[in-house]
Amino acid sequence: MTEPSVSSSSEAEAKARSRAARHQTRLAEEEAKKREQRNKRPGMIDILKKTVSEFSKDSCAAMAAALAYYAVFSLPALLVVVISVAGLVYSPEQVQNSVGVANRLHDWRERPRPD
Repeated sequence: MTEPSVSSSSEAEAKARSRAARHQTRLAEEEAKKREQRNKRPGMIDILKKTVSEFSKDSCAAMAAALAYYAVFSLPALLVVVISVAGLVYSPEQVQNSVGVANRLHDWRERPRPD
């Protein structure tokens, strides 16, 4: 009566060893695949595809347009603040001369050029 239990326990042990061996083999194969992927260097096309997909996913173009839009509309206010602070630090005549120099520079750039 003890023999059937001995054979069934040895069969169970054999199945467990077989399962463990398959598991170890599977782990070794997965590790080999991971090592192969780490060692594989992406090609130029792969890098370009990833760059384009990340760029579009982050919506960089929309953020750049918004930044440019707000920068254009904030410059006049910034110029007013800079001139006001300069008026507090320097004499009003010096600030007016500086603004006048900027106006003359603008006029010089817009002068008619001989053909």
